[in-house]
Amino acid sequence: IDKWATQGDRRDDARLLEAVVFLRAQRFQKSLAILSELNQDGPNRHEVLLYAGEALNLTRQFSDAADVLSLLVREQPENVEGHRWLGATFYDLGAYDAAIAELKEVVHLAPIDFRPHYLLAIMYADFEQHTEAIQEAKNAIAKRAPENVRKDLHLVIARSQIALLQFNEALQILDLVPRCGDEALLRARCLIAKGESSDVPFLIDRAKQELGETPELALLECDFLEQENHLAEAANQLDVSIQKFPTNA
Repeated sequence: IDKWATQGDRRDDARLLEAVVFLRAQRFQKSLAILSELNQDGPNRHEVLLYAGEALNLTRQFSDAADVLSLLVREQPENVEGHRWLGATFYDLGAYDAAIAELKEVVHLAPIDFRPHYLLAIMYADFEQHTEAIQEAKNAIAKRAPENVRKDLHLVIARSQIALLQFNEALQILDLVPRCGDEALLRARCLIAKGESSDVPFLIDRAKQELGETPELALLECDFLEQENHLAEAANQLDVSIQKFPTNA
């Protein structure tokens, strides 16, 4: 019996690895199909739950993902990846307090990991809790977030500082960001707020080239025209923007 049990475990190990390969290849339904066939009470139970929760999240089956991942962290309270995916899933479900609680648990369990701070910064910015967003973004940077992530974190900080009317501080942060459309847009917003408009047309043009036409850029251009006392042109621009972006009006 032990011999056959061992062979069964090995087959499950191989199938689990196959499911993970499909998951990483973004063939989520194939991965889920394999995971559903594995022994749910065998030695790989918690790995099956984790990868199933991840695949369910990535296929936007958030309620099912939350159920699976909640079971996982109840059975394995120190499963860092389980808490991380559960936090992301709660965020997708709009359960923000629960999402924050899960990510804070990740911070506790993995104190050198930048990723929970990154997600918390994004969440707090979405909630317009800008002081908290700035602090979590700085925490992620301090924990050696990679360069491409640091760019996003600096943009989060700059946006939050602009919301807090900290325009000089935002400009200093934007000096750390490689040239990009979002950097140009935020820099233009700071300069308009400070009444320093000479570089704003150039920045708006650069932002348009990289981002295309967006509601945020359209409103920024209206603000600039109004500040320059081109009131009729600003009103016309606003009308055009409302027609282009009716859901943002």
